[in-house]
Amino acid sequence: MSTILTTRWIVGLAVPAVFVAYLAISSQQTSNTEVKPSLRRFNDVCEIGRTSLRKKWRVPFQIGNSGKKRLVINKIDATCCGDSTSETITIPPGETVEVTVDLDTRFAYGVIENVATFTTSDPECPRFDLTARAWIIEETISPSPARPRQAVSVLIRN
Repeated sequence: MSTILTTRWIVGLAVPAVFVAYLAISSQQTSNTEVKPSLRRFNDVCEIGRTSLRKKWRVPFQIGNSGKKRLVINKIDATCCGDSTSETITIPPGETVEVTVDLDTRFAYGVIENVATFTTSDPECPRFDLTARAWIIEETISPSPARPRQAVSVLIRN
């Protein structure tokens, strides 16, 4: 009889303990799925490639919000004294927007890149960088198909 009472007593304590453990685990899972923004980047670097074009480029990047709360992105302008916000973008849940990074190749030669820094309201990714890169080559004049190359003789006299 004492064994039966001991078993009932142990089972009587074990069932509530399992239930309390279940509640603790389910509350952790609920807190992990809380409503928050979630940054989604499709690429961090955009290569323009080899170019001889001398111009100001506006290189596009796709940024999305896969969270359940609006995502706020601030582009940091580091050209001034200290960091200052130059642009603020708000992305609704489930939406994707295009942000641009400027790249000026007018006076450059060789590999050139511009890194833009952003801050976000995403607690998992509070800051990130996007890089625009190009390889500037010298312009070469190639013959047009209408005027094929012709042999030219050059005589140099001293």
